[in-house]
Amino acid sequence: MSMIAIDNFTDVPRSSKYQQPVSWAYYGAIAKPTTKTTFEPESVCTKGQIVTFIYQVEHTGLKDWMDTTQKNSNSSQIEDIYESTLKEMGLEDFLNGNQF
Repeated sequence: MSMIAIDNFTDVPRSSKYQQPVSWAYYGAIAKPTTKTTFEPESVCTKGQIVTFIYQVEHTGLKDWMDTTQKNSNSSQIEDIYESTLKEMGLEDFLNGNQF
């Protein structure tokens, strides 16, 4: 089951490679749009923004929900979305356990 895109974001159409990661981050209160109609998925993030995203994942309850859902699911869809989001953000080192 695919997550539904935020149709108000003119720069994140359903066909975009950013659709799932943006929907996940928006619905999970991890990242906010830049305006009511744009998300700017290709803008450069500062270290402060990246740290804030990671902090939000850890402290909003989203990670606990993801862990619980993962344990109760035969699918690794949530982990795949999490990993693809980090990869889209250029955080492959974080996935591999490396520090910035």
